[in-house]
Amino acid sequence: MNNQINENHSTQEQVSSICNRLYAEGTKPSVRLVLSELPNVSSTSTVHKYFKTWKEELDANQQSLYDKLGFSVDFTKSFMKEITRFSVEAEQRYKSLAEDASEQRDVAIGTLEQVEERYHKQIALVEQKEKQIQSLKDEVSVTHRNMESELTKVKEVNEATVGELREQLQKAKEDNKVLLSSNEDIRTQQVKAELRLEGNQELVDEVKKQNTHLLQDNKELNAKLSELNRVIAGLESTVVGNDKLIEQLRK
Repeated sequence: MNNQINENHSTQEQVSSICNRLYAEGTKPSVRLVLSELPNVSSTSTVHKYFKTWKEELDANQQSLYDKLGFSVDFTKSFMKEITRFSVEAEQRYKSLAEDASEQRDVAIGTLEQVEERYHKQIALVEQKEKQIQSLKDEVSVTHRNMESELTKVKEVNEATVGELREQLQKAKEDNKVLLSSNEDIRTQQVKAELRLEGNQELVDEVKKQNTHLLQDNKELNAKLSELNRVIAGLESTVVGNDKLIEQLRK
């Protein structure tokens, strides 16, 4: 029911607006003219009903003005036309202003919606970046702890390896001293055996035989000594390499 009342009121406003404009322009309003400007209305009786209402209001206003001011009928009609023209122009201006205001409102609403959309997007982007930053911080923290743990383990293993290598190096040096001492004893025995060769041929033969064995033993000892020297050099190189590795891991 309310929709029907609003529709009737809207149609009455349209008919009254058209009649007022025609009346202000000096054109006599008629149902046919009004109907030609209302494409959404096809019923002549409907237009006639609203046209009659407008005509009654116009006549009532003219009669009231005539009764109050005592003007002539022609003057009253002219005055009413002028008033109607002024009203139509004012209405047009108000409509134009209302349309401009409505357009500006729509633009402002559209702009506000865009700003709000960009704002929400920026908020979402900031939140995403904060989550990424926190995730990276957590990863860096975990990586840092893991690296410290690995570095500690490597340092412990390296220290143990260096200690073992130093012990092996010390043992090799001691073995080298023993071999040098044994070699010196062999040489001493060889000299003594040579001295004894002059007194006893059999002893000479035995000494020669022993000397041969001693020389063989001496060669083997020299070979072992060379091998030990090579091992010692390798161990020293390994120690140096481990020291460099420790320095690199610390960096």
